[in-house]
Amino acid sequence: VADLRRPPVPALLGLAVWALLDAALHGSPGRGLAPALLAAGIVAVFAVCRRLPDASREILLSGIIATAVVVAATGWLGVAFRLGQWRWEAQGVWRASSALTYPNATAIVLVMVTLLVLALLTERGRSLPLALAATALLIGTGATLSRAGLIALLAGGLLLLALAGPWKVVRVTIGPVVGAAVALSGLVPSMAATAGVSPVWAVAGLIAGLTIGGGLASLGPRGAAAVVSAACLCGVLAVVAFGPDRLADAADHVAGVRLTLDSPERFEATRVALDRFAERPLIGGGPGLIEWRWGHANGAGTTVRYVHNEYVQLTAELGLVGAGLLAAALLTLGWGLWKWRNAGASRPLWAGVVAGICAFAVHSASDFVWHIPAIPLMAAALVGLVLPLPSAAPDSSIQPETDKELL
Repeated sequence: VADLRRPPVPALLGLAVWALLDAALHGSPGRGLAPALLAAGIVAVFAVCRRLPDASREILLSGIIATAVVVAATGWLGVAFRLGQWRWEAQGVWRASSALTYPNATAIVLVMVTLLVLALLTERGRSLPLALAATALLIGTGATLSRAGLIALLAGGLLLLALAGPWKVVRVTIGPVVGAAVALSGLVPSMAATAGVSPVWAVAGLIAGLTIGGGLASLGPRGAAAVVSAACLCGVLAVVAFGPDRLADAADHVAGVRLTLDSPERFEATRVALDRFAERPLIGGGPGLIEWRWGHANGAGTTVRYVHNEYVQLTAELGLVGAGLLAAALLTLGWGLWKWRNAGASRPLWAGVVAGICAFAVHSASDFVWHIPAIPLMAAALVGLVLPLPSAAPDSSIQPETDKELL
């Protein structure tokens, strides 16, 4: 009951109630269950995390990082070995998707946790496990070839620089970034669908990349210089052995497809959603009740279920009422995160969580990541790491003296 007054719980519960009511107004009450349950799930995560003692929060932190590393590893395996549902092919390019249905969803999970791990590295110095985790997460992020993920990483990274200190962040980021670049260079030949699988180069690049990422963080200046020199030599030999032309062709194909801001489907879907919103601005078209359709010059048509912008989609479906409640939830969450900066969590952990949530918010403007519940629930769990303990909550590990005497 006490949590009902804490930000952003009131706005989230209001959004859940409105989703149910809005669906009922459109004659399909069952359609409001999914958004309502998601909002309630986020509130439940907050309620549980708020009562976790420090030891349990460390377990939660380790679990989040380990889960993200597994996501990165399965995505990399999907591209390097073309395994099952762990990879995604479009426009002649293979991209990492892990088990999260599509690459952009995988990217935002990895970006959020990458920022968290980099923030922790500013506090924990030469931590080899954290350095390896950061390198692996950046490799997985790069393997998704997600433009929205890259933009979100840059936005969150800039905020992390401001919150945790530019020099500290740059110092711990160099190793994982260089290591990820080396590993991805070995993965590029496997990304081009026409180039065939090149697992040997992918594995060699991965080993070299992890060695660099971990070595630069855990070794002194001389050891780091030796690691980089050896890696550069191995890289030159690998390029010569693989063939500069083949590597350049694969890189050019991948860059030509992904290094562009052109995305006609996103723009058209957003335009159609805004047109539908204009028809019913107050209550929208109802949660999950709209399909976005538009025609092309050649007479063909396109129909999609999701707009690549969660803010636009929610506004079109739930109207101004829903948009207002969402804005209230985001604003109160931001206010709460700022208020909790000295609430008990270490400053680097707080900075990493804030940077990760910023990246999530930015990415949500380019993809439908709220429709995969694991993603917003993981974001809620990140926030849970810095939630303050209730002032009246007793520590269960301390037994009152009177109880000991009675026993």
